[in-house]
Amino acid sequence: MATAIPTTVQSTNAGFQPAFGFVGIGGDRHADSLAVVATVAGVSLKDVFKQAEALGMPKVGPYNHWVDSDLLSSLLAGYGWATTEWKEVTAMTHLPALSICLVDYDSDCEVGRYVLVHSGVKCSHDSKSITYIVDPAAVDPQSQIRTDLKALKPAWYIGVQPLKAPAAPAKK
Repeated sequence: MATAIPTTVQSTNAGFQPAFGFVGIGGDRHADSLAVVATVAGVSLKDVFKQAEALGMPKVGPYNHWVDSDLLSSLLAGYGWATTEWKEVTAMTHLPALSICLVDYDSDCEVGRYVLVHSGVKCSHDSKSITYIVDPAAVDPQSQIRTDLKALKPAWYIGVQPLKAPAAPAKK
């Protein structure tokens, strides 16, 4: 169950260890949305596929017509995370601490590639803050987790935060 979005990453002058590890698409070019869910939840892509199929997604892709904010919200809620609705990215600095973004967006087809953006995270070795992207569709290891944000240009995002625990019943 999610408790909080990490605000610090372990780092040295040579680099950093992301708080959210890379989960790749596993050879399925349509699985980037599900791989982002697996990355946030800290589970395998196979686990997310099983959960998505239980929610009605077909076992064989393409999945882009199935993956919407409702499916993402349901999947992430199963792992203790809440989401917002899709919002247009006006500036990278306006993204929430954790978001699922669409990059390489085609407005005619209304499709893009899903990435995870972890924003404004403090480095443990100095006072700098970084924003990094986890790109499950990236083949090149140097592109899977990166801080070069200008190359991707997110168009839309969904904010992600831990679900609030239900309030304990009042004692009588």
